[in-house]
Amino acid sequence: MATKDSVLNLLLSADGEISGSDIAKALNISRNAVWKAIHALKDDGWEIAAATNRGYRLVCEGLCETTVRQYLKTEHFGTVITVLKSVDSTNNYLKMHPELPDGTVVAARGQTGGRGRRGRNFSSPMDKGIYFSLCYRPKLSGEEFDPGTVTTAAAIAVCHAIERLTPLKAGIKWVNDIFVCGKKCCGILTEGIFDLETAQVDRVIIGIGVNVGRMLFPKEIADIATSLQNETDGEISRPRLLAEISNELEPLLQNPNKAALIKEAGRRSVILGKKVLVKRADGDFEATALKLDECGHLLVQKGDEILTLSSGEVSIKNL
Repeated sequence: MATKDSVLNLLLSADGEISGSDIAKALNISRNAVWKAIHALKDDGWEIAAATNRGYRLVCEGLCETTVRQYLKTEHFGTVITVLKSVDSTNNYLKMHPELPDGTVVAARGQTGGRGRRGRNFSSPMDKGIYFSLCYRPKLSGEEFDPGTVTTAAAIAVCHAIERLTPLKAGIKWVNDIFVCGKKCCGILTEGIFDLETAQVDRVIIGIGVNVGRMLFPKEIADIATSLQNETDGEISRPRLLAEISNELEPLLQNPNKAALIKEAGRRSVILGKKVLVKRADGDFEATALKLDECGHLLVQKGDEILTLSSGEVSIKNL
């Protein structure tokens, strides 16, 4: 076991602070080796407080395979867990590694090219959120596969996990944004990769980014974006949140009940009954969001006309 892992185990088991000399004595290493291990753990994303004459104390769990796996209760999701310090996009990483098995989770402490819908940038500052992608291989033909069900299931799983770990209530802005306290805290990007020879879906990459730590947003989005810790007191474990989302999502995808998913998505909707701006390739227009139909499409009223939206972007007018 590496020295830093041995030091980490002591910090995890300590009740409060543990001094550098006690760590050195317990592991039969030098104080300098302890100091190097502490700094290596900080580089890995662990938040460690140091108090003179008192010692070291873990403040917040770092994001790594060990910490995620201790909260994981899945059968398949998380069969492989890779945590990167930084990557352009966890979705891109999975695209570049088609050999990775079903259930692979790739997370990053930070992303340099995080993406949302329509290629928009998704800000992913180091150690401020959870940014991860899941490789899901549905056993359905291209005609049977419904990508909307996957996105809806992912959105509901995120809501469940947030409400399990915080006192916040989470809502869904059709089709892939999660809101708390009237602001966006999470985006979901689902991408399907088809096998052209078999006409089957080979892989679905489910990308999820959640703002977790306290964050100061640029002025232009400060009124519409937030993080979980901006809205509630107390520390939120990033590895536990990632694991809880996976725990919630696996059963929703293993035995999907589309009607139940759409019903819950409608109940959690933050736009139904409100004036919205619909942005589509053929032009933007204002409408009133009415309901989700049995396929998960959004019904909106534009003047005297009822329109069914299977795609596009919708925003609440005052946001």
